[in-house]
Amino acid sequence: MSRLVQESGTDTTHPQSDEACEPHPLTEGLIRWFVKHGGQLSPDVRIAHSSARGFHMRATGPLNSDVVVTCPLNLTLSCLNLDPEQKEVPSIDSPLRKCQGKIPDHILTYLLLIEQQKKDSESPWHAYIACLPGPESMTTPLWFGDEDIAFLQGTSVAPAAKERKAEYHQQWEHAISVMRDADIELANEVSL
Repeated sequence: MSRLVQESGTDTTHPQSDEACEPHPLTEGLIRWFVKHGGQLSPDVRIAHSSARGFHMRATGPLNSDVVVTCPLNLTLSCLNLDPEQKEVPSIDSPLRKCQGKIPDHILTYLLLIEQQKKDSESPWHAYIACLPGPESMTTPLWFGDEDIAFLQGTSVAPAAKERKAEYHQQWEHAISVMRDADIELANEVSL
């Protein structure tokens, strides 16, 4: 979720703040899931959706509290969910457990998200995952094709993007290798 924007369109930092935010069918499911599992959302905000911003929060008027959202740990999705010893987060049975200690935690979390996304409505986090932006929404240089990268030549962004892509590629190759060694089917189902 991103920053709050006054409903009246008084946000001067983003000229699109008065852009129409249509109700989105996934919003109700997300809020219902969130509240059912202990999450709290201020009555002074609503979850909105627009083509430019995706899902985001908007203030419906002056905020009556500094606390806008409270998310309990049991709703979080991370590599901690692979540890059956964890008491604060739900433990899930996943072949990715075999990769703990062999793949960095942040990469393991990405893989767990992909695994849960593939489960669709069978995932306990389905309402949340369904609202995440997909690859088609990614607009940073890391997602640029060669033609777009060519426009960055001569800037500091081009070498930084190249270095970051190489780093991600190396991490990806390592993760795939570890998953294949552990005979985890996900290694054959996902791409960088």
